[in-house]
Amino acid sequence: MILSAQQLFSDAQNAAASGTVVSTNTIDLFPVGAVRNAPAGVSLIRDVGPGQPVAIVVVATSPAASTIKVDIIQSANANLSAPDILESSGVITLVAAKPQILGLNFLPDRITKQYIGLQYTTGAGVGGVNIDAGITLGKQSAGVGGT
Repeated sequence: MILSAQQLFSDAQNAAASGTVVSTNTIDLFPVGAVRNAPAGVSLIRDVGPGQPVAIVVVATSPAASTIKVDIIQSANANLSAPDILESSGVITLVAAKPQILGLNFLPDRITKQYIGLQYTTGAGVGGVNIDAGITLGKQSAGVGGT
């Protein structure tokens, strides 16, 4: 699996022991109408197209048994406040100290806001969940370490 630093939502991010946090990184799709380095009067309508499903991989590791739910979100704000949920993983059980690989897919035609990111909701009673997440070409099919 290949991940690009430009498409990472979380890189060794520690999610709170219990509660909801958003990814430390967002992807900025730029405001509707904005075109970088364009001459005056040139504007753009956001059309990311129906395209193919976008694959997001999340690797979550917890020091104790816990749960996590991952939501793909969009927001008008860079800090991902007041998000809309595009897709959700549902609640996933984490086994202590064992990396859990989650794969999510969504169609980009549902994006209507400037920023996209991830939102993590973790279960109670743990010291936090370590998360790596980003957009990838396809769903991981082998286990961690190729097993």
